[in-house]
Amino acid sequence: MDEMNEVRLAARRSRVSTTLAIALCWVPPAIAIVFTVTWSELLALDLPTRWSGDDVISTMPGWVVALGAIVISAVCSALATSAITSPDATPAAIIFSAGLSAVAASVWILIGSESMSRGAGGISPLAAVSPLLVLWGLLPLALSRARAQHRSQEV
Repeated sequence: MDEMNEVRLAARRSRVSTTLAIALCWVPPAIAIVFTVTWSELLALDLPTRWSGDDVISTMPGWVVALGAIVISAVCSALATSAITSPDATPAAIIFSAGLSAVAASVWILIGSESMSRGAGGISPLAAVSPLLVLWGLLPLALSRARAQHRSQEV
């Protein structure tokens, strides 16, 4: 009887860790959407998308930049969710898909915040660290690996 309770507890932990891992995958697009809605009235109509030193050399309509970043972030989150629920997914699939979702959302936030500040100094220096947000993918990976360990204990 005690062994049966352990199996139930392991199954419950597995469901909770999987749910948390999936929720973490969807945080970046959710944050990007919140920023977009919050900034909707304050953003410039055209946002800078390329710089040469301190000079802006191309712009794009703000809604296109926001929509593009949100779509990329959401697609990457969907891929991460698929990888988490697949027993055959590699750790790299989870790390990079969840991480690229965070990178896409952060790029939008950096471009939007630069527009909000109306700064003339080009893009924020924080843009240099945005590729490090791919490490966000380690969080869902860690939780999904906990699920896999619980599953292997059941067998």
